[in-house]
Amino acid sequence: MLVPPVVGYGLIPFGSGIREKIYYKFYEMGNNGLYIPSATEVDEEEESAPGVSTSGGDDVNVEN
Repeated sequence: MLVPPVVGYGLIPFGSGIREKIYYKFYEMGNNGLYIPSATEVDEEEESAPGVSTSGGDDVNVEN
């Protein structure tokens, strides 16, 4: 009756190590599904995209 909790407690570090190894394999393959880019990174991507206009239309010159 005392053996299962002791064995289970002893295996906890191995269980957490397996989870990290699986996540690292996905990360190495380029699929990082758990990564959420910050707002700053999203803004930088939009600014650095060549040929993409964020103004939504043609430029209009207004003279006073």
